[in-house]
Amino acid sequence: TNTITVGNDFVISGTGLSVLPSVIVNVAGNMNVTGTPTIFGGAGNTTNITGNLLISNNSALTIGNGGGTKTLNVTGNVQVDAGSSIGIGAFNATHQLSVAGNLIADGDFNMFNAASQACNVTFTGATDNTVTGTGATCNFNAITVNKGAGITNIIDVQRVITMSAPTAVGNYLVLTNGTFKLSSASTITPYFGNPTIASANGRLWLNNAGATIGDVLNQGTTGYITGVLQLDAGTLRWGGTTNAFIE
Repeated sequence: TNTITVGNDFVISGTGLSVLPSVIVNVAGNMNVTGTPTIFGGAGNTTNITGNLLISNNSALTIGNGGGTKTLNVTGNVQVDAGSSIGIGAFNATHQLSVAGNLIADGDFNMFNAASQACNVTFTGATDNTVTGTGATCNFNAITVNKGAGITNIIDVQRVITMSAPTAVGNYLVLTNGTFKLSSASTITPYFGNPTIASANGRLWLNNAGATIGDVLNQGTTGYITGVLQLDAGTLRWGGTTNAFIE
């Protein structure tokens, strides 16, 4: 068949491992990466993890070792322990990671290696969840929030994050359903041109005096908010040129 089913946990241990699935992989439990270095690559495929993605034991997990696009859908948490890391291989491909639970980055979480070598993250699940951790790096390429229906469900970013900025017209923080709440002193610039900052079912919420969200400097023209913009603390920066608006 074109599917591999793991009925319990999928444990990747040992040293110098390459896991190269080219078909759908369904994991009923957790995916535990305890060996290093571990490459999760090969041809494009989708891996569905019902439990958590756990990276521990000073392990380094690299997504991608060629042009194949990897998609990982995690129903539980993504947890990177201190001393461990998850990153992207030095090959041109844009991978996808969806997280329905919490993201705990006590180690290094880095979704951008270079231009065209990245992994975009979608926060899903009709629940309230958090981004936390004490690791030195928590770096995103692009983020999508699609948590249930409406603005109710929240992804609350409680630790400092960084993320890529678009180099042409585009939006690297897409709020489809749910709330992106920035509760840390992070500065991110995910907007270029005329993006939709919050769609009808989306909410952008700034909740830290040191938080800044804005356009790439002087590149915002018209930003659209059809959902909710909530500013409890922090800075929303926009425009800097003539005829730059938010509406």
